[in-house]
Amino acid sequence: MKSIMILIILVIIGILAFNYFNAGPVTEEEKELEAWEQDFDSAWKQMRQAERTMALSGADTSTDMDNVIMQVERIKENLTQFIDRLKDEKLLKKARALEERINKFLRQNY
Repeated sequence: MKSIMILIILVIIGILAFNYFNAGPVTEEEKELEAWEQDFDSAWKQMRQAERTMALSGADTSTDMDNVIMQVERIKENLTQFIDRLKDEKLLKKARALEERINKFLRQNY
């Protein structure tokens, strides 16, 4: 029983050490990009909710949809400025992918 407990503790310590050394530092740029992604995902969900509400109840949700579109346009504008100052290729690729998702969203909802 004692050896099983020691083994479990060693496995937990190994997993924590692995995660600590492989996670790497999280930069301010990574945090900022994550925030833009979360903002866009939230806006996307709000748009889908407005569409469902309109489809199910027939309520006029055009104001909600317009607000979401304005929010996404602000996110795009800020993301474009963010992309212009990015140096890290990995983050740049991720930011461009988000930019494409935003452009697709705007094309579909205008």
